[in-house]
Amino acid sequence: MTPHSESDKSDEGKMRPLTVGENRVLRLIQKVYGGQNTEAECFFRGDDVAIFVKDSDGSIPIYVNLSVVSSIAERDNLSDKALVADWLRPQCGQSRSTFIARLRMLVSRLRGLFGG
Repeated sequence: MTPHSESDKSDEGKMRPLTVGENRVLRLIQKVYGGQNTEAECFFRGDDVAIFVKDSDGSIPIYVNLSVVSSIAERDNLSDKALVADWLRPQCGQSRSTFIARLRMLVSRLRGLFGG
């Protein structure tokens, strides 16, 4: 996948307007991770649109296929809250604070094992 470009002649990378559902998912990404995640950052491939989501600290916690997630949200009639919790969080809904707490616990155990 390549970033979209108006000059690209192939189906890969060809820009198209986002659907209502894809816009909804992008809006939720912006709400959770920040306004730096724009349509200009999206990748277009065939009928799919995706984005490497950038957090405010510059990290890239998740990759989201806006087309697939919006289809799932529509099919399952997901609320914004459920969509964020189930599909727009790293590690299947694991929050950053939970991840950091687990990482610290693992480091502590490793230090205990290796006398550090």
